[in-house]
Amino acid sequence: MDADCDSSSRPVFELIRQLPRCQVSATGEIDYDASDPALMLRIGDNAAQVMATMHRGTAAIGLLLANASPEIETRSLSADVVADLGFLLAELADLAAQCDLIATSCRRATADYLPLVLRARVEPVDGNSPKS
Repeated sequence: MDADCDSSSRPVFELIRQLPRCQVSATGEIDYDASDPALMLRIGDNAAQVMATMHRGTAAIGLLLANASPEIETRSLSADVVADLGFLLAELADLAAQCDLIATSCRRATADYLPLVLRARVEPVDGNSPKS
């Protein structure tokens, strides 16, 4: 990722920054229903983007490993490197799974949320039909 990118194009950074702003239940879990719906929308979007990035990245690493098999057989690529990549892939898969759970929970909690900007367009004004 380009170091000059602004934080809006960095979903992992944004997700980590946003998660502490959530309301938490007595059991320590995110309380999606009690948290700010606008925040939940942003967290859900960022979690979905992180998950997609993890899937694309793990697929790319898998292709690299498949094409590196001659180097592994000749031992020019250390078995430790392959093992470390395996551990990385396992962690990335766990992160992607958690992001999927977060994104799904955020979508469920905000299914009926209508931001003020959109609400002004669809709510009747003085009993008249919605603004267009």
